[in-house]
Amino acid sequence: MVNLFRLDILRRPAFWLGLAFAVWTASLWGFISGRVGLSSDAVSYYEHTKFFLDQVSRGQFPLWDPYWSGGVPNDFFLRRIGPYNPFLLIPLVLKSLGVKFLYAYMTFLVLYFFFGMTGFYLLSRKLLKDDSAAFLAFLLLTFSALSTRMFDSYMLLVTIPIIWFFYFGVSFFQEPRKASAAGMTVALMLLLTTYIPLFFLVILLFFILAYVLVFIRDIPCRIKTLVSFIGQNWFFSALCALAIVLALVPGLAFFGEAGKGNIAIPGRHYNTDAKHVLVVEPQLLSPWSIVEEFFFSYYFTDLTRIAFAIVYVPLFAFLVIGAGVFTRITRLFLLLFLWGTALLLFSMPLGFPLYGFLYKHFAFVKYFRNLHFLLWFVGLPIFALFVGEIWKNLAVRARERDSWALLIVAGTVHVLAGFFLWWQGDALGSSFVVLTLSFLAWTVFLARSPAVRQWFIPLMFLAVVMQPVEVFHYLARNYPATEVSSFYNNLDYRFAHSTSDAGEGRIPAEGVTAALSAPGQPGFLYFTTDMYRNFRTRVSADDLDRYERFKFYLYDQPPVASDLRLAFTGAPVMSDSPLFRVVRFNANEVVIKADLPAAKFVVYNDVNYPGWVLKVNGKIQPLITANSAYKGFWLPAGKSSASLSFGSWDRYILNWSLLLVFYGILLYTAGSYWRRKYAAT
Repeated sequence: MVNLFRLDILRRPAFWLGLAFAVWTASLWGFISGRVGLSSDAVSYYEHTKFFLDQVSRGQFPLWDPYWSGGVPNDFFLRRIGPYNPFLLIPLVLKSLGVKFLYAYMTFLVLYFFFGMTGFYLLSRKLLKDDSAAFLAFLLLTFSALSTRMFDSYMLLVTIPIIWFFYFGVSFFQEPRKASAAGMTVALMLLLTTYIPLFFLVILLFFILAYVLVFIRDIPCRIKTLVSFIGQNWFFSALCALAIVLALVPGLAFFGEAGKGNIAIPGRHYNTDAKHVLVVEPQLLSPWSIVEEFFFSYYFTDLTRIAFAIVYVPLFAFLVIGAGVFTRITRLFLLLFLWGTALLLFSMPLGFPLYGFLYKHFAFVKYFRNLHFLLWFVGLPIFALFVGEIWKNLAVRARERDSWALLIVAGTVHVLAGFFLWWQGDALGSSFVVLTLSFLAWTVFLARSPAVRQWFIPLMFLAVVMQPVEVFHYLARNYPATEVSSFYNNLDYRFAHSTSDAGEGRIPAEGVTAALSAPGQPGFLYFTTDMYRNFRTRVSADDLDRYERFKFYLYDQPPVASDLRLAFTGAPVMSDSPLFRVVRFNANEVVIKADLPAAKFVVYNDVNYPGWVLKVNGKIQPLITANSAYKGFWLPAGKSSASLSFGSWDRYILNWSLLLVFYGILLYTAGSYWRRKYAAT
C-alpha cells in the first residue's frame, strides 16, 4: 500500500490546520471578498470599528461620536468592539497602506478567527491528550455555524478570548509559568473590555462549579499551585493584577455614567426613570432564548435554506455521538456535560424557574438581554470538545477490546442515519457522501495495519468538511450580493450633509418613516442621550430632517424652539468663509475661527452633553442648550476663536496606556512561548 506520509509535511498538524483554513476560506469567499454584504449587527460593528480606527489614525482616541443620534458619548460602542484588541492593528496598518477598509476589516476578522481556532486546537490537545480527537474537535468547531457569525454578528469577538483564556489557564495549572499567567491576563483583559463582561462571569462561575463537583479532590492541589506561583513571583503577579484592574476601569466608568441617567437605550428599558439605564426590564427581555434557537434551527432541516443564527454542526459529530452511546464516562466527559447543561438551563426564557429565581435575587442577572448568546460564546466549543472526548474514549475502547464490535455499532449508526436522512426527504446530497466517507474513516481507524490506518486523517477530514462546504455555498446564495457602505465614510461633516448619509437616529436605508415617527414618539433609537430622546418626542421628522442638514447656524438672538417646530430664523453655515471657519473637526474637538461684523449666537447641532468644555478666545465659557438639545454659545464681534473639547486628560492617558499595556503583555506572552519553543529545538 502507498505510504501516504513519506512526505514529512503530511505528518505535521500545521499542514492539516492550514488545509482546513484554506477550505473554509474558499467555502465562504463570497462573504470574505465582500461580494455578499455583512448583515445585521455585523454592519454596526464594521461601522464603529471603522470610525474608531479612522480617529486613531488621526491621533484621536474617540470618546465622542458626533454622527450617531445627534451626538453621543462613544464609550458604549467602544465597549462593544473591544478597542484595545491588539489585532485591530491589522486593519489599521492595511488601511494606511491604501487597502480598502472593507477588505482590511475582513482580513482582520478572518485572521482573528484563524487565531482563535488555532487556540481551540491547542486547548483540545491539552484537554483530550489525543491528536486525532483534538483535530476532530477543531474541525467540528471551525466548520460549524459559529464560524459564519462574523458576517452577521460579533460573537467571535467574545468567543476567541474565552478560548485563549482557558488554553492559558489549563497550561498554567499543568505547568505554572509566567507566559501562561500573562496569556490568561491579556485574554481576561480583552473579555473585560469587550461587549458585556458579565457573560464571561457566568461562563466562568458555572465552569468553576462544575469543576469543583467533578474534580473535588484536585482543588487543594490547584490552590496550592496558584498560591505557590504568586509567592515565588509576587511582583509579576502584582503587575498582572494591576493590568486587570486597569482593564476594569473603562467599563466601570461607563457603568457609572449610565447610572446618571444621561444616556438612553430604549431597547433595554421603557421609562427614563428606570433604576439604571443598562437594566433590562422584564417586558423587554429578549423572548428569544436558547430553546427558540434550537427549535428555529430544527425548522431549517432543509439546509438549502440555511441562514445566519441557525445552529449547525457537521453531520460527522452526530455519528460519533451515536456510536459513543455505550462508551465510558470520564471525568472530563462529566465536566463538559455539567458545564454545558448549567449554561443551557441558565439560558432558558424568563418563564423558566431557574432564570426567574436568578433575576429576582441576583442583581447582575438583570443586565442580560440575549441569553441565547451563551450558545454561541461557549456552547458550541463545549459541544466540539464533548464530541472529541467521546471519540477519544472510543479509540481507547478499540485498543482495549475487539474493534469488530465497535465497527458493528458504528455501521448500525450509519445505516440508521442514512434511513433518517432519506425519510426527511430534503437532505443534501453531500450528506450521503459524508455517510460513506465516515464509515470508511471508521473502518480504517479500527484496522490493525498501520499502512491502512494512515488514511484515517484524510478520510475524517473529508467526512467532516464535505457537508459544510455545500452548506456554506447555500448560505452565500441565500443573502444578497450587496456592497457594504457606512455612514462613517465621510468624516468631515463640518457644514452640510444629507441626513440619508448620517448616523442611526436620522434616516437609515429603510427611509424616514422607519427611523423618525410623528411628534410624540421618539422613533427607533438604539443608543442615544436622554436629552435627544426626549427632544425627538416633540419634533416632527420633516423638521428634524431639514434642520440637521447643517451643523452650524448663526443667530442674532438665542433661538427658541416650540414643541413641534425648530427655529429656522438662523443662517446656516454652508462652507468656510472669512467670517466663519472650522479649522479643526474630529471626534473630540471642534475649533472655530471667526471675524464677525456683529456678535452672533452659534448653534452647533451636536447634543449638549456633560463633559464638553467651551473656550472663547482662550477663556472658559458656559455652553447653552439651544433648540432644546444642541450646543449654543456667543461669539463676539471682530476676530475671535472658539474651541469645544470633550473628555478629561486622565481619560485619554488611561485609554492610550491601556493600549500599550495590551500590546506589551501580548508581545511578552508570544515572545516567551517562542523562546521556549526554539530553546527546546
